[in-house]
Amino acid sequence: MGFLKQTTLVSLTTTLLLFPPHPTFAAVPDVAMIPQNPQMPTGCEIASLTMLLHWAGHPVSKTEVAGWVHREPAPYQRNGVWYGGDPHRGFIGSPDSPNGYGVFHEPIYQVLQKKEPARAFDLTGNSFTSVLQSVDQGSPVITWVTIGLAEPRSSMTWRTGSGKTIDWKTPEHATVLTGYSATTVSVQDPLTGRLEHYPRSLFQKRWEQMGQQAVGLRQE
Repeated sequence: MGFLKQTTLVSLTTTLLLFPPHPTFAAVPDVAMIPQNPQMPTGCEIASLTMLLHWAGHPVSKTEVAGWVHREPAPYQRNGVWYGGDPHRGFIGSPDSPNGYGVFHEPIYQVLQKKEPARAFDLTGNSFTSVLQSVDQGSPVITWVTIGLAEPRSSMTWRTGSGKTIDWKTPEHATVLTGYSATTVSVQDPLTGRLEHYPRSLFQKRWEQMGQQAVGLRQE
């Protein structure tokens, strides 16, 4: 697939001195918008995953993709204690329900690995610069942030069957990062159904607050 790169130069000398090694503007073309609604009201990760698979040449439906992601139980109370599933293992609740929660990077990466083993990558825990470098190389990246880049807050805490404590932050959201400039990022936002442009520094902050989660596919 093609890769568009644009760089504004004042002069070669000043560019080499003042600009970082990545370009001032980069964008990944041909990432089609697939909105999560109406089928997946809480399935932003499913819709984002479907976008990447379509980009890679897999014309699958959101419903089909949702079936490939393991499900974990929604939080429930027993003897005054809240229990629930592990978002690192599967989707908490159901993405086709307004009461669903979400899923973290591992189950999404597992699907990418299964469908495109030579192209899938997981940058979770790496720097935001490494995420932008992937965009430089023509790779769309699923990034975990918050809806509208709102300040995340802890909405619920529960225990998993293995004894792990999950502190769920809301409004958790996943988008597909497809471009950036010196001051903005461009993401396919499955909730709004549009290509959105957000302040780069705030997007990075929210991404870091939500665990620095990022998975994607390389160009062929």
